[in-house]
Amino acid sequence: DAPYFPFPPKATFRARADALVPDPSHTLGVHIRRTDHRKAIQGSPTAGFVEEIARHLSAAPGTRVFLATDDATEEATLKRHFGDAVFTAPARILDRGAQTGIEDALVDMLALSRCHTILGSTGSTFSPLAAQWGGAKLKVITAAQ
Repeated sequence: DAPYFPFPPKATFRARADALVPDPSHTLGVHIRRTDHRKAIQGSPTAGFVEEIARHLSAAPGTRVFLATDDATEEATLKRHFGDAVFTAPARILDRGAQTGIEDALVDMLALSRCHTILGSTGSTFSPLAAQWGGAKLKVITAAQ
């Protein structure tokens, strides 16, 4: 069990995350922050994520890619590049102003925390917290890679 701190999430949220990432050792987590986060948009280009995901998939065929993002365009781009290897939480709401959207974001974070490695966005605290919770390796994608 991950040492969820500073607060333990409800069991229902943890169960949803566990169901999304049942095999952490074969799942790469990807967090692409967009919409209102200028630093992440400018500092972590999509091309950097595509390049790093391709490297991981080449090194470990059969790896699944759990994507947590607030931008449907990013999801479509990664699915176009990597097909069925990329998956997200089903029927999620991206509006972080709605209670269901906030709950879905928590499930995304918990699912990321179960992955062996997380590719994160510059300036976002979401990826580092997920990595800390689950003990995952974190690599922040930057424009200068």
